[in-house]
Amino acid sequence: MREKNNKELNSVYVVNEKYQIVYIDDAFKEKYPHFQDNALCYELLSHECQPCLDCPLKQLEENDTSIFHFLRYNKNDQVWNNYTILKLKWPNEGDCILVAVHPINDENRKVFLNINQNQHYDELLELDLNTKRYHYLYVNHDEIDLPEEGTIESLINNFSLKYVYPDDTLNFKAFFDINTLAYRTENMGHVVEDFRVLRSDSEYHYFSLYLQPVEKSKDNICYLCYAVNVDDRYHGNKMHFDNNYAAQVDTLTYLYNQDTFNKLVKERLQNDKKTSYGMISIDIEHFKLFNEWYGTEEGDRLLKYVANCIQNYMSGKDGYASRIGNDDFICFLPYKYCHKENVENELVNWIQNYNIEYKFLPAAGIYQISDRKLPVTLMCDRTIMAANSVKGNFLNRVSVYKETMKLKLENEQEILFGVKKGLENNEFEIYFQPQCSARTRKIIGAEVLVRWNHPTQGLLMPNSFIPILESSGFIYKLDYYVWEKTCEYIHQRMMNHEIIVPLSVNVSRLDIYQYNLVKVFNDLCKKYQVPKKYLEIEITESAYSENFVQLVETISQLRGSGFRILMDDFGSGYSALNMLKDIEVDTLKLDMKFLDMDETSLNKGLSVLESSILMAKWLKMGLIAEGVETEEQVKHLLNMNCEFMQGFYFYRPMSAKHFDELLVNHELVDTRDVMVDNLPVLQVEDLFHKDVTSESMLNNILGGIAIYEVDENNNIVIKTVNDGYYNITGCNSVDLKQKCSMIINQVHKDDQALVLDIFNRAEKAGHLGASGTFRRYRLSGEMMWMHLNAFFLHKEHNKRVFYGAVSDYTKQMQREREIQIVLDTVPGNIVEYIITEDGLTSRVLNYGLDFMYRYTKKEFEEIVHNGKGIELILEFDRKRIKQFFLNYEEWGDYTNINYPCVSKDGEVFMMNEYITYYGEEDNKKIYCAYCRPHKKVI
Repeated sequence: MREKNNKELNSVYVVNEKYQIVYIDDAFKEKYPHFQDNALCYELLSHECQPCLDCPLKQLEENDTSIFHFLRYNKNDQVWNNYTILKLKWPNEGDCILVAVHPINDENRKVFLNINQNQHYDELLELDLNTKRYHYLYVNHDEIDLPEEGTIESLINNFSLKYVYPDDTLNFKAFFDINTLAYRTENMGHVVEDFRVLRSDSEYHYFSLYLQPVEKSKDNICYLCYAVNVDDRYHGNKMHFDNNYAAQVDTLTYLYNQDTFNKLVKERLQNDKKTSYGMISIDIEHFKLFNEWYGTEEGDRLLKYVANCIQNYMSGKDGYASRIGNDDFICFLPYKYCHKENVENELVNWIQNYNIEYKFLPAAGIYQISDRKLPVTLMCDRTIMAANSVKGNFLNRVSVYKETMKLKLENEQEILFGVKKGLENNEFEIYFQPQCSARTRKIIGAEVLVRWNHPTQGLLMPNSFIPILESSGFIYKLDYYVWEKTCEYIHQRMMNHEIIVPLSVNVSRLDIYQYNLVKVFNDLCKKYQVPKKYLEIEITESAYSENFVQLVETISQLRGSGFRILMDDFGSGYSALNMLKDIEVDTLKLDMKFLDMDETSLNKGLSVLESSILMAKWLKMGLIAEGVETEEQVKHLLNMNCEFMQGFYFYRPMSAKHFDELLVNHELVDTRDVMVDNLPVLQVEDLFHKDVTSESMLNNILGGIAIYEVDENNNIVIKTVNDGYYNITGCNSVDLKQKCSMIINQVHKDDQALVLDIFNRAEKAGHLGASGTFRRYRLSGEMMWMHLNAFFLHKEHNKRVFYGAVSDYTKQMQREREIQIVLDTVPGNIVEYIITEDGLTSRVLNYGLDFMYRYTKKEFEEIVHNGKGIELILEFDRKRIKQFFLNYEEWGDYTNINYPCVSKDGEVFMMNEYITYYGEEDNKKIYCAYCRPHKKVI
């Protein structure tokens, strides 16, 4: 090392917002003896006439932080300094920064990186990529006999030849590859790797080499290389090794192997009875996927990185660490170091300090050793059990072992044993959930599911055993069972000459590893003589995230063999829209979780859903929405031109017997292909093309249109309208401009709350909008009925903007009023009964018996609406009447019934109800009933 000059001293100074130096320490005075009060920092320190481009004052303002560190080259002193900058209030100066300067090649030789700041380097050199030269800033010539300066190429060649362990030479040269340095350090800020280096004692020692990019001048990016001895990582526990060193360690990470670890832990627990000990297991989730994405070389580098992190954490804690499996690590140490918060912080640091380009996610489990007689392997199992409990939970990555985990594992083992026996005894039964056209309500196919007829527990749902089979890897056995039973079912229907719809079976990611799927499905179709058009294959979207290349190839081969492929749960997991460019599937099954949202996020979910539907249409893929449970979801989907659906709204999963009964009714089945060419859908933008429609024609097509704005005080303002609006309202542009900010005054005062309610409902309903009919005054003062369809567009500041389509409903309302007048003259009640698969509902069309019941029309409607109509009948006869209405399937084309009623005043009279079959609409039977009093009962 060259001699340190008097410039290379630690120093501290304070700078105010005017760049004036308002405080200096003694070291600074020694460096700058001619310093004058309030000297400008950029003039004194950098010999510049204006503030530096990378001035810390600017960085603190931009980063909104109070402290940070950086390296800078002082060209005047020709030395690299580490700067620690702290924002503070200085007496009489206000906001200032305190600057602490530490030359990196001082006697402490400290490593200034985001991590390992407690380490000290053994060598330090600068690599200049512009000149392709290196320069040692610190070197111990007793250890390294190389020129202090020279070309980078000569340094790499000579150093690797003289000092690097032969097996590490290739990695060493790749580490210093100047063509890839910028790429490798772009995200991480530095790169690090360990090598074995020959020292003066003729032994190879382990060194971590850190390469950190630094800006020496505006256009000159250099790299600082720190060499740090890390023998303690690899040999810190060497006193436990006997001469058979290689047999006791994992050769990749140099942690103990499992046998050595178990032996050491057992001995420690026997010899040290006072200390409370614990174990920590660490597992890299989806490590197999990591290897496939980034390659095994990067996977090995990750394992070594995690091992180094574990060694650092274990340092000074008097414990042992082992790699017990491919990506499984386990630590034994005093339990006081096993606090969950500490382990969580460690995991976060490990993730943040690894190359950000390569993602990995560790999970950890903690086990406190209470029974020292327990075999070490069982202690490890319990620790791993805790880690496994947080896999898939991205918020919580650390778990402490609880006894309930052991009970859960025992329960899972019992289920696995039961499944194996159940497959042998044919206890599993295939179920079917139909897929339907939401427009015709006809069945176009079905998904095959499974239920377990357990010998003692009865019928078990899939969620009680499928997750356990998936986590254990045994799911492939059940999957094959279902595939074969499905083929048997299709074959049987073919033999019976019964109608057949395509049936889709599920394929899990484990099936892809376990089977040659192309051969398996071809063999099954051949064995049971099943045409491939009847057997569809569903592959869940999450399966595409693992072994993607193999899966894409398998799908291509399956489609080439004639099978149709469905992507299940599309949009719920890893890939969504991005993967469609790389795979070939025939149908997407959309996950309705897009619509499982609160009011604030519903519109976003609808937008994502619509994007998925449009992309599928563009790619000529079929679409089936699954998990459809409500009428509102059906409306949303149909509005987006997604016709085919599956879910509880249509049918629940059913046994083969009930599915057969359903298919007997051919009117409920559509055997045409979902993928048949349909009539092209009219694109709305085509209407607005000038070559297609004129402006006047558009106004006639669209009717009245207005853009409304509703502020936080519920004031409604019209922003703009089309000509159709003027035609409907009888208004003109001049008068409307005067009235637009108080347009609510044009609405009848009794209906003003209704108008505001339309807008509120429209905001919640998304693209379905909301509608209502209300009374409004024309410009002439004439009353009209306006129908408004409102659609929420967006928010501007605190105002909501709506699109409104308006229509003149005056004539319709007049006709309805006339009909109601006629109905009200009928001396009796008219009731409509609607029969669906869910049961019987009713509504009162006319209330002409007010003179008998003594209730007002509103009171009577509320009684019926609240289901209390039965209370109008004398109590002794209610049971008979209830039974009559429960037996609605026996009504036929005509029926009638008499029953005693009681008025509001307590008067009793007999009612005769004549019920006539009206017809059927949308799978609903409709009856009309005329009720009239028969005679009074005294």
